[in-house]
Amino acid sequence: MSSNSDSDFETPQTKNKTKKEKETETETESEKEIKKSSSESSSSDDSEDEEMSITLNDLIKQEEKKTSKKKPQQRKKKPQQRKKKPQQRKKQPQKRRAKSQTTKIKVDENTSLNDILNNLRDQVKKKKPLRRRRPAKKKTEDKSKWKWEKLLHNGVIFPPEYEPHGIKMIYNGSPVELTAPQEEAATMYAKCMGQQCDIPKFQKNFFLDWKKLLGKKHVIQKFELCNFNPIKNYITAESEKKKEIKASMTKEEKLLLKETKEKKDLPYLYGYINGKKEALGNFRVEPPGLFRGRGKHPLTGIIKKRIQAEDITINIGENEKIPEPPKNHKWKEVVHNHYVTWVAKWIEPRTDMKKYVFFGKGSTFKMQSDEAKYNKSRVLKKKIKKIRKDYLSKVHKNFSVDRQLGTAVWIIDNLAIRGGNSKDLEISADTVGCVTLRVEHIKMKDDQTIELDFLGKDSMRYFNKVRISEKRVYENLKKFIKNKKPKELIFDEITLNQLNQYLKSLMPGLTSKVFRTFNASYTLTKELESTPKKATVNEKIDFLKYANKQVAILCNHKRTVSKNFGTQMGKLDDRIKEAEDERKIYKKHIKKNKPYKKMVTRKVRKTRKRKKPIKKKKKNKKKSQKKKKNTNKRKKTNKKKKTKKEESSEESESSEESESSEESESSEESESSEESESSEESESSEESESSEESESSEESESGSDDNDKQNKVKIKIENAKNPPNKKKKSKNKKKTKTNNKKKTKKEESSEESESGSDDDFENNNKKTKNQKTKNNKNKKKEIKEEKKEKKGNKKKEIKKEKTEKKGNKKIEKEDDPEYETVEVTVSVVRLKKMVERLKERIKKLKSQKTMKNELKDIALGTSKINYIDPRILVSWSKKYQVPIEKIYTKTLLKSFEWALSVPEDWEY
Repeated sequence: MSSNSDSDFETPQTKNKTKKEKETETETESEKEIKKSSSESSSSDDSEDEEMSITLNDLIKQEEKKTSKKKPQQRKKKPQQRKKKPQQRKKQPQKRRAKSQTTKIKVDENTSLNDILNNLRDQVKKKKPLRRRRPAKKKTEDKSKWKWEKLLHNGVIFPPEYEPHGIKMIYNGSPVELTAPQEEAATMYAKCMGQQCDIPKFQKNFFLDWKKLLGKKHVIQKFELCNFNPIKNYITAESEKKKEIKASMTKEEKLLLKETKEKKDLPYLYGYINGKKEALGNFRVEPPGLFRGRGKHPLTGIIKKRIQAEDITINIGENEKIPEPPKNHKWKEVVHNHYVTWVAKWIEPRTDMKKYVFFGKGSTFKMQSDEAKYNKSRVLKKKIKKIRKDYLSKVHKNFSVDRQLGTAVWIIDNLAIRGGNSKDLEISADTVGCVTLRVEHIKMKDDQTIELDFLGKDSMRYFNKVRISEKRVYENLKKFIKNKKPKELIFDEITLNQLNQYLKSLMPGLTSKVFRTFNASYTLTKELESTPKKATVNEKIDFLKYANKQVAILCNHKRTVSKNFGTQMGKLDDRIKEAEDERKIYKKHIKKNKPYKKMVTRKVRKTRKRKKPIKKKKKNKKKSQKKKKNTNKRKKTNKKKKTKKEESSEESESSEESESSEESESSEESESSEESESSEESESSEESESSEESESSEESESGSDDNDKQNKVKIKIENAKNPPNKKKKSKNKKKTKTNNKKKTKKEESSEESESGSDDDFENNNKKTKNQKTKNNKNKKKEIKEEKKEKKGNKKKEIKKEKTEKKGNKKIEKEDDPEYETVEVTVSVVRLKKMVERLKERIKKLKSQKTMKNELKDIALGTSKINYIDPRILVSWSKKYQVPIEKIYTKTLLKSFEWALSVPEDWEY
């Protein structure tokens, strides 16, 4: 046992000795080879900078010698041999590929051998052969994650091409001619004059881009000597002409213009998602112009180039027809991406902004995304306690990255600040979020208070003084700022991706935006809990505005104050003064208990002549009963005389007569007794005609068939020439018309009965009745529509006459002929009611004034549309009986259809 142990103990020493000896041997051999190569190179003419190509085979042989000498020692230990076998197999493909590889090294007189060896070894490591990759398996698409299966649309509308006007601009006092693209850029600048063109940065950027179009050898070399006033005057004159043309146009011409525009836009307005027709949002490509930007943007004044079809990629279904691009143009790419909801996209060349064409607010995609967004914020409400514990625990940790993550999430949660992306300040404005806050944006004060002042989204200023409840967060911020320059980052060890990964570990799909939606909807629910139940509808809406204001302040939703704000406030003050003066006058008359005489301007009351009511006479039932009996008797006598051949024709006539008798009865009941007498005369004339027809039919039977036809034709001609007697009273004109109609029906029915069957006659009779009823209904509708149109046109004409464009002021009522000034005496009782009304009116006007003054720089719409869950407001409106139309517009109600079916008891 001892011998074995000794042998085992001696082997590692021998190994170390052999290694050192072998390394020296290999170094000497490699040095000899390199000396030979260097001597050969020195003998040549260009010995200074000659490139020496050494194959990798020499280096690989050296490595093989090392391994071959080590192998007999490794064979003693079997377990080591098993471990190293797979390593040798892996190196085999490297050897095969290395034969073809060569390296080139520059060698000078000053280069040493060690430097050459080190360079060779580095290059050998870099040129490791790549392993053969297996062919990638075709990925099977998950159709469950598809947004759509079929998508169809007609592409995008491009703006019209520029038409040159040929007006020359002035440079250094002399007019200058411009080409079409140069003129287009000049008109772009002339349109902006008086708005944002006065900024020196804007002028500088515009002139740099315009110079590229002008060229180096052009006359225009200085912007200060340019005069764009002639082009500006031309643009203003044209706009005034268009306004005058529109004012002079008739209603029909305006409708024609509107229809022509709608026809052009119709194919682009809608698209089809899985066969369902839905409206598109922004389907127009922006025309070329000058980029303005918001705030102090570095690219203000740059010329935005015209976007062509070659810049646009289109997303559409596989088997659908691809929309046609404009002539001599092609789409950049046509894609069939089922995981995306956009229809078209492009990148603006100068600003590198991505623009998309999506479906509208009322589409299924938009509604589904909104519902998912607000449902995610509700899930956060359930898990918010655990999440807050987690990020507060990180605030107290020693590791600086964890502390920065914890403090950043605390700021996002409590102050509702956006995450913030790192931006290139040469292309984009200096806007800041939580992660990109700098030392210059924060000021530490006593009592754990912070003052934040920076530019947020759309270059809107965020200014806020906050007292931090957590003491450790305040201390961490002090440490992060310490010994840093003003333009250094506070959270220098964190990026937005790291922050989002940490948030997703807490809850799937959690981002800084989900925190903002949660905080906005949660604050509104808390504010709306204290709504007054006994208040009026207007008071409740004002209360809602105050609650919405708190949400807008939290999310920093601001806007620039309008230019007409001062004039609007002045008008409100005038209205309040007028109401207060009237109230004082009414109170004085109430104290004296005297009526008040007042001059009032009102419309002229038109006196209408009332028609006298027509007295209806009583009905004579006895005469109507006698008439029925006489008609029945006469029918029986006529039937006996008729032959078997004409039985069918007579039956059809009798059926018509029975129907006509029923109609005559109904008409007699409604009319007077005098009209009943005239109806008897008309019936007697009908019977005489029927008897004549029967006699003629008997004579025709005795003759031959040819004579029968001739007799029938004669009878028709006689009836046409000698119509029945029309000597009747003026009151019975209606009934004569009905009787004449009956005769024509009888004649037609007799002919049809002889030629055809009874069924055909009945069907034809029904059709004629249905046609008459339909025609009558259509006529009534047309008459009603005509009346409505006439009324509408009259009202519009009156409004036009009243509101003539004289400085955008209405005509005074005194000059209007439809109005008149009248002296009215108001009683004391009525004065008291008027005082109460004025009191409410003054309250309303004062509340409007305060609301306008407070909300002049706050945007309530952004929080209401994008951050507040609409189900909160729908349930609130149902609970407190406020109409939803006063909260949301019609377009927003279409987009929030999924939320309208919520009950009163719904809770966020």
